[in-house]
Amino acid sequence: MAEFFSAHPHYDGTFRIAIDGLISPYSDYVLRDFMRAKGLSFSQLLQHLKVKRMIYEARTKTGIGSYTPRDEKSQEAGSLVGNIDYSLLPRFGSESHPLVHDYKGELCAGANGFVEIHEILKLSDRFLYELLFATQDRFFKPEGQPPIPFNGVIIGHTNFHEYNMFMGNETFEALRSRTTFIEMPLSVTFQDEEKIYAFTYANQRRRWNPDKKHLAHAAPHSLEFLSLVAVMTRLYESKQNPNLALLQKALIYAGRADSERLAVQNFAVTGQALLIGCRIDRRAKMNRIPARRFIVCRIFLSISVYSV
Repeated sequence: MAEFFSAHPHYDGTFRIAIDGLISPYSDYVLRDFMRAKGLSFSQLLQHLKVKRMIYEARTKTGIGSYTPRDEKSQEAGSLVGNIDYSLLPRFGSESHPLVHDYKGELCAGANGFVEIHEILKLSDRFLYELLFATQDRFFKPEGQPPIPFNGVIIGHTNFHEYNMFMGNETFEALRSRTTFIEMPLSVTFQDEEKIYAFTYANQRRRWNPDKKHLAHAAPHSLEFLSLVAVMTRLYESKQNPNLALLQKALIYAGRADSERLAVQNFAVTGQALLIGCRIDRRAKMNRIPARRFIVCRIFLSISVYSV
């Protein structure tokens, strides 16, 4: 310790780790049972405890839980808080025993990390109240079990329509006051949109080479063309200048001063035909682009988008 303090003079001469909160009922039962079996006091127990480094991993549900709601009739609270393992019931004899609970709910997985909930506002009211208890009281309570402490962060995804309905519903005032809204707008600059697609579908990213027959080659400017069309679907017709085409408007947002010369008539007609009256988000396109067979608008590859 003396070497540590000499190497780090900014410390105040003490080395303390403050731990707040409660441990889970499972850990509490195991520690008490161990102390009783060995005849140890709490101070004697500390030398048997070891600190283990935990690396968060979503695929193994280590510190990160993820939940996707389904229809309200099939939603079960056990998906969030866990269920009773009835195979252990004859051994321990009671449903309220801490070791009978399986602790496989998403809130259990992310109790000290993160819980990601897709389409969070599609959850039923009882699910939202479980989230309210977790954020307000810092614990959640499975049926028949002691309260389980929750020190994690809940991250939810939704859309503007459901979010506005949620904000207008006075029933969820307590949950609204504990919600931080982070807006994720769609990009209107096709260069930024292209970077998003290139991160997954670029030839270099997919390690494409002519010897890999199972991987299709992404034609030049395919991602650029796809990004430009996607950005055009998110723009509106100019009210101040009716003669300004969507292609010109998209190029102006991209900082292209020569947008008028780049508005090729054939491309403008083709681009207008692709606009279906709604905004195209990147999820819709990425879900339709297979990872191994990359086929992008080959019918339009003959059009020179940036030719003068």
